[in-house]
Amino acid sequence: MRTAPVTPSPSPSSAVVFPECAQLIPIEVLKANFSENAVLYPDGGGWTIGQLLPGPVAKAAVDAATRRADCGWGVEGGSDGGVHAGVLQLPADVRDGLIKALRDAGSYTETSVDGATVFTTPVPSEISSVEAGYAFQGTTWIAIVGSAHEGAMESVYLPAALTALRAANGG
Repeated sequence: MRTAPVTPSPSPSSAVVFPECAQLIPIEVLKANFSENAVLYPDGGGWTIGQLLPGPVAKAAVDAATRRADCGWGVEGGSDGGVHAGVLQLPADVRDGLIKALRDAGSYTETSVDGATVFTTPVPSEISSVEAGYAFQGTTWIAIVGSAHEGAMESVYLPAALTALRAANGG
């Protein structure tokens, strides 16, 4: 008698582990690329990543996330600049729709960083150089919006966050 193969159901321990904010983008990286007085805000600085992302499709994807963690950094003593990041678990169809929308928008630069699909775009700001960057690793989406030296989103912030995500998951 043949039996059907058993497909294990995902256990809570098989969920992607989100890195802590202090590991997601190390403070040394932020001090070198944002402000030498950068500090981690325990409450995210009062903002969530969904409030800061450009575009309705990205904001809808945040709302559709099955899990999310928000992180925020600012300047000690206060400033209008900052860096905010979210690590989100998306349903595959939401991830696919977001990637399609980013490609169709024409204002995002797409590349690959350490095997992850990455998009970056400048964000209009009167205060400082601000960029949005997205990295997709499977159905995990890292979204970062913030002040940075030009090009730091793609070359520094997103690689640091991807490294932290992989380290948190044993890779």
